[in-house]
Amino acid sequence: MQRNFNFDLIRSLACFLVVCIHCGGYVGELHETQGFSFCGNLLWFLWINIICSAVPFFVMLSGALLLSGKVTPPYQFLKKRLKRILVPFMSWSIILYILTIYKEQWPVSPELIPKFAIMFCTNGVHSVYWYVYMIIGLYLMTPILKPFFVKADIKQINYCVLLTVAFFIARALWKNDVQWVKGFHWSYFTCLAYYILGYAITHFYQNMKYFKLISFLFLVASLMINMGWCLVFNETNEHLQFFLYVSLFCVFLNFKISFSGAKLKVLEFISNCSYSIYLSHVVLVSAMVMVGFTHILPLWIMPLAMAVIVFLIECIGQWIILKVGLKNIFGRL
Repeated sequence: MQRNFNFDLIRSLACFLVVCIHCGGYVGELHETQGFSFCGNLLWFLWINIICSAVPFFVMLSGALLLSGKVTPPYQFLKKRLKRILVPFMSWSIILYILTIYKEQWPVSPELIPKFAIMFCTNGVHSVYWYVYMIIGLYLMTPILKPFFVKADIKQINYCVLLTVAFFIARALWKNDVQWVKGFHWSYFTCLAYYILGYAITHFYQNMKYFKLISFLFLVASLMINMGWCLVFNETNEHLQFFLYVSLFCVFLNFKISFSGAKLKVLEFISNCSYSIYLSHVVLVSAMVMVGFTHILPLWIMPLAMAVIVFLIECIGQWIILKVGLKNIFGRL
């Protein structure tokens, strides 16, 4: 199968945007304390909608790749992928846990080991790692979903897409979460919807005659709807953002990759290391915050500057990990 470098571009961009999200978290706190103005609304809208497209991009790419191809037995599918996810996840979780012990000045005792085990199994080592538990859930669902989508025709795909669109429209208009059964929320379907859409777009819609034009018009319409909501209600609507994220994904699929040689290798390298960068950048950002790095530059430039610095250090670190042969421990997905 020929490598799709548009996928590499989207994954690399999403990886950088994830770093931006976590480096710029305190900007959101500042924004909330200052309240909304017309200019503030618009700038905040642009910032939050650009960087928060990261996770939907990752999930749609996962759907595009994992719901296609040969159907394999569940055990074979899960054995290969869960090992590549869990080993680096455990390694970086231990490092982050040790950093937390130092930061919080917890007394060193045998109780720290079972405490780590509980935190690791319940998304407690760091809240940023929620993505790992989500992707594991999607992997567990894939052996059930894949046989259907591999054989699905365009009518069945259209039906699935219409369901996902209706789902997000309902969520956007219905403020309160809905529970069909106790403890089960419809918010659990969000990532599954992106997962399915990633497959539908890349394997059915991308080859449509007017896909590029439709993608552009879809992006413009989504921007107008989301900006209108932001300016009228003084808030962003995370469920309407779905249309913006999907349209951005479609537009990036249309990009013509003109890279060659070394530049293409760098893009491929970052794409391959994106999971490890996601896991490890939390450790680096936490350490930089601990030493007071966030107070060095003016607030208006700090989030982006810090994100660029963290991303560059991460890329160098991943190259070192690769060269010393530790990629299976700290590694690449």
